[in-house]
Amino acid sequence: MLDWVTVAKAILGPALKPVGGAVSAKLSESVFGPKEMHALEVACEKTLDDVLARSPALDTATPEMRIHLRELIKKALELIPDLTAVATGVEGRHGLEARLGNSIRSGRSSLDPESTPAVVLEIAGEFVAELPKAVRVDAVRPDSRLYRLVSLAEIGKVQEQVALLNDRWLGRVPKRGLTDDEINQTKALQGAGLTATLERLYPNYSQINLYGCAYPIAVIPARADQYSDLESALGPLIDTSVPAQGDYPAEFDNAGRVDFDRHRAEANSRKWNAPTFALSRIFEDDGQHFVESKMGRYFLNLATSDALDEEMMAALALDPDHPVGWDRLPRRKWLHDHVEDPVACGSLRSPALSVATAVVVRRDGGYSVLLSPRSGDVARHRFFNHVAPSGIFQPHNVGALPVIEEYSVRLNLLREYVEELYCVDEMEISKGLIDHVEGYPEVGRLQDLILEDRAGLFYTGLSANLLMLRIEICTMLYIDDMDWLKRESAAEPRRQMFGWEYTSALHEGRLPAGRRLIKLLHLDENLEPTDRGAELTPSSLVPNAAAALALALPALRTEISRRGPSA
Repeated sequence: MLDWVTVAKAILGPALKPVGGAVSAKLSESVFGPKEMHALEVACEKTLDDVLARSPALDTATPEMRIHLRELIKKALELIPDLTAVATGVEGRHGLEARLGNSIRSGRSSLDPESTPAVVLEIAGEFVAELPKAVRVDAVRPDSRLYRLVSLAEIGKVQEQVALLNDRWLGRVPKRGLTDDEINQTKALQGAGLTATLERLYPNYSQINLYGCAYPIAVIPARADQYSDLESALGPLIDTSVPAQGDYPAEFDNAGRVDFDRHRAEANSRKWNAPTFALSRIFEDDGQHFVESKMGRYFLNLATSDALDEEMMAALALDPDHPVGWDRLPRRKWLHDHVEDPVACGSLRSPALSVATAVVVRRDGGYSVLLSPRSGDVARHRFFNHVAPSGIFQPHNVGALPVIEEYSVRLNLLREYVEELYCVDEMEISKGLIDHVEGYPEVGRLQDLILEDRAGLFYTGLSANLLMLRIEICTMLYIDDMDWLKRESAAEPRRQMFGWEYTSALHEGRLPAGRRLIKLLHLDENLEPTDRGAELTPSSLVPNAAAALALALPALRTEISRRGPSA
């Protein structure tokens, strides 16, 4: 597949160098004259011809595709003077994108009127990225006005949009088929054998039932006196040393080493071996359950914990309605042979802890929960519905801060909140010296709501995923404000939108048959779903999402009762 963003970068990077000095000086003075524009246009045109002539990736490019690329460049060049308007606050990024979209619709351009604006803005953003540091520094500050234009967090997932445009140009249906592992997963989750197998293997852990469906996950509900303390489940962090990138401990199951090496070879901008907080053990004290933790790595987690899920799905796929024995589960058997209770003990592996938050918003006649399909780019549970925000419990500032300073559920929740609900990728991969999520405007507005008692953050309990034997800390954000979604969807400098981990409307066609794109699960006043569609079944809802919802319901009832009839 042709990667038009890569091509555009190859064009704009070299093309800007001959005029970079003059252009940057003029831009810093909020002046961009016709002379500089002409020089840039000539340079881009020449570089475009050079790239088209020498790039093997474009050997199959049709004349129409080359016309499209030239139009993208032309539109991007037309936008460059508008950078100053955005930088000085004269015009917002959203207005600029809308105006660009209108010009494409009203003209005779062959560009796609819906998807092209974000692509063009990305190309214009490349212009800024090539400028000297003194000029472009304002473009990477989250609180800057110029950030509205050039930040990927604001213009969405351009790579996905460009891929979709390319599919359309080639006449391909933009729908990606399921992998063999995903087909096995679907078969196993729809059969009766999974529940029976887990009941036999884990008799002390009851699988939850949510809205009439059983899910392969157990829960430990929080006590009512714990709801208001997000950190109440955290026990000690007993080991603060982070494993080296390539370290696979000798005491781990040697069969996982192959998986570990494969994941390292596959590392990219969407998949990397980040440090994690991992389960050491769950222990109980005075009726309260705590998580004792250690340090781990994400690829160690994939190789020693998530791999158990894949093994179970493959074993059940041949006969989904009947349980399987140890002979079909060698990786799981090795762990059970060496650890007495691998659900509550993380010895001899690195089971990453995670945090999932059910965001519940009051609406007229009931409540809405943020719930949407995961995207086709995630490693596990593609297209399964999941609550947002949710993610691995991990430190961001290793090397800058002691890891114990980031051992906080609240800190992790707020980072995921900004990343997944406001599409801020920099909160996923730390780019600053120290991440300071409290300084983000989205967090400030949320804290104001909490201080005004129009919102609340709650710890709701622990879940134990019996497929991959991982523990998740479950929380709830309750918004007692019916206008919150509408207000945040128009907020500045960033409006509320799902991040790359969730399916966008552009890729609705990639969802499996019988599934639909949703963003909200609506509940009535009794907290029952108003539409019992395919979104709430084991083959369409991530087990951890089912657990987060199940644990949120009693906490939500308590909070509704506290607030009285108006809630």
